[in-house]
Amino acid sequence: MNTSCSDYFDLQDNPTLVSNPNLNGMLTTATHKAAMNSFNLSYIISNYCQYTASPTPGSATDNYEPTNNSSTWDALYYALSDVQDLIDKATAENAYHHLGIGQLLMAYQLGLVADAWGSAPYSEAFMKANTFQPKFDSEEDLYNAQASLITEGLANLEKSSSVSLGQNADLIHGNNIQQWIKTGYALQARLLNKIQQKVNLQPYCRIECHRQILSVQ
Repeated sequence: MNTSCSDYFDLQDNPTLVSNPNLNGMLTTATHKAAMNSFNLSYIISNYCQYTASPTPGSATDNYEPTNNSSTWDALYYALSDVQDLIDKATAENAYHHLGIGQLLMAYQLGLVADAWGSAPYSEAFMKANTFQPKFDSEEDLYNAQASLITEGLANLEKSSSVSLGQNADLIHGNNIQQWIKTGYALQARLLNKIQQKVNLQPYCRIECHRQILSVQ
């Protein structure tokens, strides 16, 4: 006699899944995927900007034909999901440096998504809402979320943390918190430089944009 689950959500338990991953292992995964996604998106854009050319004559990218970049979308959202897990665990353990790095990685890659596709899921994504179809937030909302993440990330990096970054866990800055703080300000300046061209930006915001940009040069 065959039986089945009465509720689809009964299938959430995976006996082979690590139930309590190590924070430093999660940080290694997050920094590695962020670096790969930076390359993946640059690889797409560089063809359209003609920084590079395809080795295949008459390829779709050289001819500006529509191309399928769903694999890059998938890679970004796999990475963002991992970063959200890092943020959640670091928050629960008061691991402020892990948390700050996670928030900056989330902000950076969320910005890549907004730049490339405009509207995209965020506010209801990563199990923030009990749905398989999270709503698409506007590009403006994604930029606002990015700004908040950067501000919160910088504040957490400035705190003292009793949870140490593991040896070789950080593949980007090698556990150098000051370098992460500089990265946070650079991301903030980059974002402000981008949105200052928006017509609805108030004059005092434009002044703040320029101040932040100059502060990281």
